Amino acid sequence: MVIIHFLNKVNFNMPMNLLELKMFHQIKNVISVNPTFFEYLFMVDADITMEPYSINDLVSV
Repeated sequence: MVIIHFLNKVNFNMPMNLLELKMFHQIKNVISVNPTFFEYLFMVDADITMEPYSINDLVSV
């Protein structure tokens, strides 16, 4: 749930707590991706197997 709250705060420019600020810094400065560009959050369980184009199919819907 922390990631969902984080992305909500990023997208709506809301105040962040220390953990969220550190996540923002790590995403923006370390991996060079602006967190405001994220549109989707895709999470899978450990026993899930994925087909090669399954994420493309989900996003295109």
